[in-house]
Amino acid sequence: MVLKSFFTFLRNIFSGTLHFCEFQIRIIHKNGLYDLDEECVGNLIQRDYPTSDPLGCYVNVNSTVTFNGLSDLNISDPYKDRNGLMDPGLCIIHCADYLFKFVALSNGSECRCGNQNSLEGFTKVNDTSCNITCIGNSSYMCGGVKSYIVYDAETSLSSHKPPNITINEKLAIINNLKNDVSYLGCINENPSCNQSTFNGTSQNLPNMTIDKCVEICEQNNFKYIGLGLGTQCFCTNNYNNVSQLDVIECSSSCGGNSSQICGGPLAISVYNASKIVTTTPTTTAKTTTPITTVGTNNGINTILISVLIIVIVILIIGLLFCFTRLRRSDINNESENRNMDDVRNRNLVEGESQNLDEAHDNETENHHTETPPNDS
Repeated sequence: MVLKSFFTFLRNIFSGTLHFCEFQIRIIHKNGLYDLDEECVGNLIQRDYPTSDPLGCYVNVNSTVTFNGLSDLNISDPYKDRNGLMDPGLCIIHCADYLFKFVALSNGSECRCGNQNSLEGFTKVNDTSCNITCIGNSSYMCGGVKSYIVYDAETSLSSHKPPNITINEKLAIINNLKNDVSYLGCINENPSCNQSTFNGTSQNLPNMTIDKCVEICEQNNFKYIGLGLGTQCFCTNNYNNVSQLDVIECSSSCGGNSSQICGGPLAISVYNASKIVTTTPTTTAKTTTPITTVGTNNGINTILISVLIIVIVILIIGLLFCFTRLRRSDINNESENRNMDDVRNRNLVEGESQNLDEAHDNETENHHTETPPNDS
């Protein structure tokens, strides 16, 4: 656990932003050096800050407000401040979760979402016209009385990615939660430092799913799981459910499965870990693709693991077969070499014997030739 925390610490340093519950360190790169500014902004837990500048300050040039994407989805519009927490990060996540292109903040606390053509009815003006600070973080401007500070919802928050499903599929998934017996609702996350609504084990994974969170919590014998911001998993055996929010507030798709809901900005989706079941939401889209349900990823993983095991077994059998053939070939070669050596040695012995016989015969013949005749 200590090593894991240490490596997480290093990773956060190199990513550019380091957050703690008790305090927050914002690391700003200046001329190759890092300046550390320790603070706990409003005593809040980790918040998400824009990673790019706003597109500018805009005012409406006609009477029609075009940043009305939420009302088109029958969602409360504008998205109002919740407990004094509204800031660009909260608004960007809310609009990105519902697949909008633009984010517009006004009056210090109001969040609106817009589609591709939303800026057509607006004119860019001097930034001084957007002079009201955000109620949730005075370091940022949240528009003016009749002016809007505008962000690109798709690119302004690199840590939060929109889901890879259609808006109709997203709404169908959210509406279908009421039919899930394991779903217990969407509740407020405690905004104070080190005072999370769920006080047990917690973990943050970019590919978080309901299944992963259940596994994490059941390993530690927790009864309830809570998911937030698409990647956060919390565990507890008791929680306060009096702070129920509208189901729309839990808007974030799970990072590892877009067909599942994993909380939202400062909102937690609560499930009973022992009652997690597979559900198939019905979408209202005219042309939709099949929705992946809880447990599908596990089935795919099982198939992939089975295929991998089969491939490994085949490779092992192939290697054993090749080794056996090579071994037999070596034995045959050794046998042939021994036979050739025996023949060669036999030939040498026979040759030497023949040479000895010839030498003996020559010696005998010479002896007879050199013997002198008898003169008697």
